[in-house]
Amino acid sequence: MPAFSQRSIQRLETCDARLRRLFRAVVVEHDCTILEGHRSVARQQELHRQGKSKIDGVRRKGQHNYKPSRAVDVAPYPIDWNTSKPATRKRWLDFARAVFAEADRQGLKVRWGVDWNQNWDRVSDPMSDPDQRFNDWPHWEIA
Repeated sequence: MPAFSQRSIQRLETCDARLRRLFRAVVVEHDCTILEGHRSVARQQELHRQGKSKIDGVRRKGQHNYKPSRAVDVAPYPIDWNTSKPATRKRWLDFARAVFAEADRQGLKVRWGVDWNQNWDRVSDPMSDPDQRFNDWPHWEIA
């Protein structure tokens, strides 16, 4: 049975209790890692400069910038960032379906960083949505 590493546990502990509960349940069936929970303003600015975030943390606070964090970055194993590969995209989409299913069981509304406007049916391919201009595959936040 999959379980979080100590590092993932520490990162998850910086998050809202609802996100902690959600991903503790998800990891039992879907091996994954917590990449980041709470994020400092300096870290937010660094990611903004790198083009990995649309939010700079100063003019606008990101969900990661709250204490506890209202967002968490999670990646399914094996980690592969090349989502143009069909097998990789399928793994991420399967993981997203599992997260949404568990969130539904818990009565929690979440938003995924590949569906900011939440207009897909959780089965179709979000990459086909012309309104989806910024894909943040590991990002999950309380909606």
